[in-house]
Amino acid sequence: MKYTPKNIQAVRRKRLALLIREKYGSQAQFIRETGINQGEISSLLKNKVFGERKARHIEALCNQPTGWLDVEDFRSHEEKAAALGVIISPVPSALRELEEVSHALAESIRNYRRATGDIHKRLLAKIIQELFEKVQEKHDAFQKANQDEQILELVEDRSQLFE
Repeated sequence: MKYTPKNIQAVRRKRLALLIREKYGSQAQFIRETGINQGEISSLLKNKVFGERKARHIEALCNQPTGWLDVEDFRSHEEKAAALGVIISPVPSALRELEEVSHALAESIRNYRRATGDIHKRLLAKIIQELFEKVQEKHDAFQKANQDEQILELVEDRSQLFE
């Protein structure tokens, strides 16, 4: 889907509502933990312009990857499969997660290079460090999933010999 200024606003509102509900449980808790003004959150969820700078600020405050508020389909591959009752290999999912975090890291590095001001650069440096650690974590998960998949395939191949 190509985002226009009008529909990116709607996506950000939905994602912010999801973030508040799933991570914080309530607007009150979200406000306590982030320090964002109640009126501003209410306005963002209803009709206030939800710009790029505000979206990135909220993502940083909530430890979400850069661009998280802009992604319309929030369910993971596993969640979609589980909803359909399908068993899936962990390898494509692990690879997808690695790619998503790597993309967020690359975007944060680009933003850092364009950033002006020490505070903005320090915030981006922190985000980059956290994303780098997530990339390492996702890479390890991908390698483990890939090894598990190879073992499973080997077991299946050997079991066919005895049929």
